[in-house]
Amino acid sequence: MVALVDPRLVARHALCRRQLGEVDEALLELETARKAHPTNTEILLEYGNALLAIGESRGEPQSLLKAKRAFQSALHMEPTNIQVKLNLAYALTGEGTPLARGLAWEAMTGVLRLEPTNIKALEARAVVSYQAGTTHLGALLDVKP
Repeated sequence: MVALVDPRLVARHALCRRQLGEVDEALLELETARKAHPTNTEILLEYGNALLAIGESRGEPQSLLKAKRAFQSALHMEPTNIQVKLNLAYALTGEGTPLARGLAWEAMTGVLRLEPTNIKALEARAVVSYQAGTTHLGALLDVKP
């Protein structure tokens, strides 16, 4: 394969591979690209996505932890990136701990501050509330008829 130099192309190529079920190959490409472009948010986001896919499909907690770290690094570089905030919250919900659920809730709330009608954030916040076994007033307010 020809080496892709543009980090945006690497991220998109890895996304395509991931969608074709070639997650391990995508992850290898992204690990190489991450070393070459350690501050590129698109690379970190897609790297986290690949790790999240592996963690969820194979039940690998280490992959979920690495995904969370990748999303946190990307968020540090772009604090208002909505996709990174959403994906971080998804990774946190996979941990299943009360602390992780609280952090996921806060990440979703951060998204809603930036985009009050973001359906994915509203749905995810309701899921976090459901997972916690509570009926949080905020989740009830999120579900508008």
